[in-house]
Amino acid sequence: MEEIIRERNERVEVENLRRQLRENKKALREKLFNDLLSNSYIGDIESDLNYLELSELKDRDYFIAVININNFMELIREEDEEQKYIVNLSFYNLVTKFLSSFERDSSETNEDKLVYSVINYKIDQLVIVAHEDIDKFIPAFEDLIKSGRLELGFSITIGIGNKYKNLTDMHISYREACSAALLDRVYGRDIIYIFNDLNFGNKVYSKQLHILVDTKLYDDLKIGAFPEIKKDIVEIITQIKSSKLELDAINTIIYNIVLLSCKTINELGYDVFEIMGEDFNLHFDVKEINNLVQLEEWLLSFFYKINEYINQKRSNRNEKLLSKVKDYVDRNYSENITLTSISKDFGISSGYLSVLFNDHIGQNFIDYLTNLRIQSAKNLLKSTDLKIYEIADRVGYRDAYYFSTAFKKIVGINPTDYREKLSML
Repeated sequence: MEEIIRERNERVEVENLRRQLRENKKALREKLFNDLLSNSYIGDIESDLNYLELSELKDRDYFIAVININNFMELIREEDEEQKYIVNLSFYNLVTKFLSSFERDSSETNEDKLVYSVINYKIDQLVIVAHEDIDKFIPAFEDLIKSGRLELGFSITIGIGNKYKNLTDMHISYREACSAALLDRVYGRDIIYIFNDLNFGNKVYSKQLHILVDTKLYDDLKIGAFPEIKKDIVEIITQIKSSKLELDAINTIIYNIVLLSCKTINELGYDVFEIMGEDFNLHFDVKEINNLVQLEEWLLSFFYKINEYINQKRSNRNEKLLSKVKDYVDRNYSENITLTSISKDFGISSGYLSVLFNDHIGQNFIDYLTNLRIQSAKNLLKSTDLKIYEIADRVGYRDAYYFSTAFKKIVGINPTDYREKLSML
């Protein structure tokens, strides 16, 4: 009887555990994604996908987007542990609200098709695993940034990695997305940054580089954030000093730093020997340096030279690109053009194009386009007898009332009064 009771209790316990597993599959799915993002996944991915009812994700293209709260510490009260979780939850609810339209898409097949997954990866960062084209998510991401600022006071930066097919490469796309988000240190927050923007025109990146890299030094090198590079070098030197390493060990560290930096430069499409000179030697000898202060100075000089070269090249390339965009806008301002439509035509993100306008022209895209249209309208008011609504249509406004409002905001008076004022001169 005792044996029967014991076996019965064991069966009940096993059945309870199985029921808990079924009920907690959502948590298990999130754990799977967390392991994949951190590159700590161990197991048979195909078997796990089948068990977690995610088999549809096998061999499907995806990309990773990271959504960061930049001002997280400003939103929580000091010594209030609960507050940070409240902020995190409101952040999670906000993101899921704006992505809800992508939750299921059955337009192409009769079966439900998973479009994205949201992972609450860090207290101040959500991760999106998206299975659609990036440009389909951009409008929702843009609305999310606006709403986060207006509704909850969140300053949000979004970084987007490249597309991959194998889920075990998820940590690579995640690292790329994080690298892209670091651009907010250079160009500002509340913007969407796409990893390809870091190296316009070059889509080939080394997977091995991302696996080997443990310091953000190389990420900072890619985006040209030299103040951050200086901090990274100071941190490396501090670690070397505190570890009391022998010269050979220090030599190996510096060699790997230089080697991985050269690999990063090559991945960005540049030639390290063009930067450093034909006689540049990868095998740096620490014995030639008298102390760690001189070693730090040498590293700073090395990275400064690289950073200046890359920024100059990127600036030249951006100037050529912006010149083409500006010429296009100057010729087509009367058409129904937007920042999103132009960025799509030129193959870059709207956030990056907005940054280029601010940096090189000194005003944002909307202000530039509006001034162009209003200046043309002023000329038409002066030289033609066209009606106000006709002029509005000619300069790109389909709504005459909106045209008049925009005109008055810039000129100070409405179009009718402006024409009357001209006739009195």
